[in-house]
Amino acid sequence: MDLAKVEYRIRVKTPNGNIFTLDQALTDSCNLEENDGEVAARLSFTVKNEKVGNAWLHKQLYVGNFVYVHAKAGGAWQEVFRGRIYDWITSAAKMNVTIIAFDMNYRYQVSEVNIYRRKNETGASLAKRLIARWRNRVIKKLDGPHKKLPAKAYDNKLTVTEIIQDTITESKKKGDDDYVIRCIEGEIAVIRAGTNTTVYILSEKDYLEELEDHHSIRKLVTRVRIYRTNDKDKNAKAKLTETLDGKTEYGVLQRLVYTDGKNLSEARKEAKQILKDEGKVEKTRELNHPDVPFIKKGDLVMVHGGTVGSAKNPAKLIVKSINHDIKNLSMKIVFK
Repeated sequence: MDLAKVEYRIRVKTPNGNIFTLDQALTDSCNLEENDGEVAARLSFTVKNEKVGNAWLHKQLYVGNFVYVHAKAGGAWQEVFRGRIYDWITSAAKMNVTIIAFDMNYRYQVSEVNIYRRKNETGASLAKRLIARWRNRVIKKLDGPHKKLPAKAYDNKLTVTEIIQDTITESKKKGDDDYVIRCIEGEIAVIRAGTNTTVYILSEKDYLEELEDHHSIRKLVTRVRIYRTNDKDKNAKAKLTETLDGKTEYGVLQRLVYTDGKNLSEARKEAKQILKDEGKVEKTRELNHPDVPFIKKGDLVMVHGGTVGSAKNPAKLIVKSINHDIKNLSMKIVFK
């Protein structure tokens, strides 16, 4: 990929069906973000409020209008964002318009639902039932999760994506893979993290601007104890059933897991998963680099520079969050 050939275009569709392309010369700032803790990608940009044809831009860029972002690097245009305008802010003094748009998963990110998860139902099955409630909506891709889960009532005002994320978290505790909720061509998708077919290599020799490498044991868990509760007497003392040790050379940093005795094997799986996920040094890497428009949250990226990886053996990292600075053609990535 030739970084010098990276281009973007932003198109807006008005209620009458007209589509116009924003002139980049009018854009003061433009960012496309996929943030940790947010499902929907966010597009924000500020443009000079000028007259385009017979209409002012502030009228063309109104709330509810659809926005499309495409990018290319010497080849054909590829869609990297499809969403809707949710915030419209004009400034009389600056004569500009600021727009904030979210991709089409925003409807699921804010819509609360009430649903009952059946005994032994998987997260993938529950996701299908949730999205079926939206007329003419489909799941573009559904990689998982596939672990059978216990029955659960979702009746505490959770949103669609919060429920799907809850099943991902629970399934991972049972040994399933990690998944990321994404928007593909306007439809929701649940993608297994790190399964992207195109894997980019970002290195010192390719204009790497900054690579911060942070290691921490603040959240480290080195011992998990399983306690059995008495399902007949809730006031009875819980009994220690098993102790699992991890990297106790860092000291004893303890977590407790409780079971009613009927699900001891499940409690043991959960304890082992805690040690697997939280029983190691937490490593966070932040990178600044010329923009690669096609990298998404949940993608696998190969990185080497500074204390991270090497030219012969680059580090395999998963994107936790990413900010594409479209105006300046640069990006910032935080890796897991």
